Amino acid sequence: MYSIKNISYEYLSQNNNRYSLVEKLAKLHYENLPKSKYTMIGIDAVKTLYLSLLTSKKINLFIAKKDNSEIIGFIISSQSKLSIAGLIFKNLFRNKYIKLKFLLQLIYFKNIKNIIIEIFNPSKDFLFEKNIKYSQILSLIVNKPEQGKGIAKRLIKLLFSISKSNECKKIISITTSYQKNAIFFYESIEEFKLVKKFKIGSNSFKLVYEANVL
Repeated sequence: MYSIKNISYEYLSQNNNRYSLVEKLAKLHYENLPKSKYTMIGIDAVKTLYLSLLTSKKINLFIAKKDNSEIIGFIISSQSKLSIAGLIFKNLFRNKYIKLKFLLQLIYFKNIKNIIIEIFNPSKDFLFEKNIKYSQILSLIVNKPEQGKGIAKRLIKLLFSISKSNECKKIISITTSYQKNAIFFYESIEEFKLVKKFKIGSNSFKLVYEANVL
């Protein structure tokens, strides 16, 4: 059995709560990333990125728990039109738990430029439509042993619900060609359509999926 809970900004605004949750989310994210050069940034860097994201007031977070204890999945979305990279760097220095060594790990990692270009949304290649309110999926993770049980689709359903309540007209998700499971997932949901595909590396592409909020 599993349950899903919406985590409020009031809860996340307490640094101890945020840091404890980030430890679990980053671990789940890191363990379920496709094996590639991008995992080389290390789990400490992933924690830094999540700490920055969860500092934003425009973040929505739903977590799925197994037997009301172990976190087995989550979805993070934003109503901001900033890219995920923009949100991260905007909030990077607002949290006292962000350690200097994590920042140095990001700054001096030899492939950081390519990683930022390929993982994050290059705004020059994808522009939001004016006068339309969006909900942007920043991270959707389900633990591998729990995949195929409808958890991700239930998280998406709740995102549609909260997006409608917040008067968002569209939901977008930006993924990459090496994330095969993510591509299969969005292709399996009727509401999502591939609206843009562009090259970001010698053998990789950025894929933009979009759904209307009815």
